[in-house]
Amino acid sequence: MKAHTGVDASVGRTDVGDASQGDKMETFACTRLGLDCDFTVSGATREEVMTAAMEHGMSAHADLMAGMTPEQAAEFATKLGEAIQAA
Repeated sequence: MKAHTGVDASVGRTDVGDASQGDKMETFACTRLGLDCDFTVSGATREEVMTAAMEHGMSAHADLMAGMTPEQAAEFATKLGEAIQAA
């Protein structure tokens, strides 16, 4: 996975991976989970996007994540995966 390209993972848009060969990009936006947050990320694979989204969530939305039970965390991970879409 390529490092974040000059964008703080807590805000804005982040591009990860290498889709320069015409590969389909995967995207995620916090708004897809109903959050009032303008963070978006795109990457070459779902795994790259999931990793970047989780890093963002742990820093920018730590208050929401900290109080989750294991069951809630599992449900959140499922919803996060569903919110990643092909660009």
